[in-house]
Amino acid sequence: MTKFFYKRKNGRTNHTTFGGVLYSSDFDTSNPRGNIAERIARDTRFDEQCKKNLSIR
Repeated sequence: MTKFFYKRKNGRTNHTTFGGVLYSSDFDTSNPRGNIAERIARDTRFDEQCKKNLSIR
């Protein structure tokens, strides 16, 4: 049997965007508490607001 090994390049961390906050409940699939999609959208809006503030300055 042939084994395949996939090489991945080390990704660079993008410090220009907010990655969000991880909660322990994010990893609990049996507990649907919290809306992850809403938090992702909120973090994206935060990034956009920061870009607007930077362009105004």
